[in-house]
Amino acid sequence: MNAKTDPVSTQVTVQNNSHVQIIATSDNGKWTRQYDFYPDRLDFTMTQVSDDYHYWVQFEGVPNGAMDESDFWYASVDTVSHPINESFLGDLPAPEWLYAVI
Repeated sequence: MNAKTDPVSTQVTVQNNSHVQIIATSDNGKWTRQYDFYPDRLDFTMTQVSDDYHYWVQFEGVPNGAMDESDFWYASVDTVSHPINESFLGDLPAPEWLYAVI
């Protein structure tokens, strides 16, 4: 955790062989996020955001350990499929979302 990261409390709300769900809530109450782990994927959802509050999400890694030129991403910035190796710098318009197909 770096100096600008909000302290967070987590709770495992589902735990079985095919699904683990973890709810993470910032200690200041400004945001809540939900992680749903399945055997074949992770679903990440920001379930609460606060107006005029800046937050960030960082993912480091490649699902299943592989990525190639056929992978792509979409985001709320436009309706275009972007190559996975194309970067984006900027603020996403509300509602902010990103979807990667890897």
